[in-house]
Amino acid sequence: PLVAPVLMVPRVLGFELCDFLVQIYEKIGGEESGVLLDQGGMTRTIVDHSLKRRHDLLIALPQVREAIRQQIVDRLLPPVARYFHFPATRMDRYLVSCYDSALGGYFTRHRDNLNAGARHRRFAVSINLNGDYDGCDLVFPEFGRRTYRAPVGGAVVFSCGALHEVTPLTRGRRSPF
Repeated sequence: PLVAPVLMVPRVLGFELCDFLVQIYEKIGGEESGVLLDQGGMTRTIVDHSLKRRHDLLIALPQVREAIRQQIVDRLLPPVARYFHFPATRMDRYLVSCYDSALGGYFTRHRDNLNAGARHRRFAVSINLNGDYDGCDLVFPEFGRRTYRAPVGGAVVFSCGALHEVTPLTRGRRSPF
C-alpha cells in the first residue's frame, strides 16, 4: 500500500490550549469559509457548498496567538526542519475551523498552492483540537484511500502541492487549527 508523504507530530498543542480554542469557537462562532479561486487576475474567496462546507474563526487576540505560536515553534518546527529540511519562518493564518455534521462538513479534493494568492505556501498543517467525531479525515487520493488523523493536540503536516480532501463528517463536530 502507498503511504502519503505526511509527517504526523503528536503533542504540538497542549490539551489545555486545545480545549481553550474549542471553547472560544463555541462561544464566538465562526463564519462560513470559502475556497480561493482566481478570477479576473485576482484571487477571491468564494463560498461554494459543492466544494467545501466549513466555518472558521480568525484568532486575533495577540496573547492567544503568541501562546499558539510558542507551542508551534517549540514542538512542530524542529520536526518539520528535520524531516523536510525546511526552516519555516511564518504562519499564514491563525484559524480555528469547525466541520459540523449537522451541516455536512467536508472539503473536496484540492491543492493548497495553485492560486496566485496562495503560491507562497509550502506546507499545510492541520492540528486536531478535539476527538469526539466520526469521519472528517484527511485523504491523499494520489496515494490511495488511506485516511490520516492526528491525535488531539497533534498535527498532520504535508506539502501544499499534495492533492488532498477532508472526508465528510458523519457525527459530531471537528475543530482543527
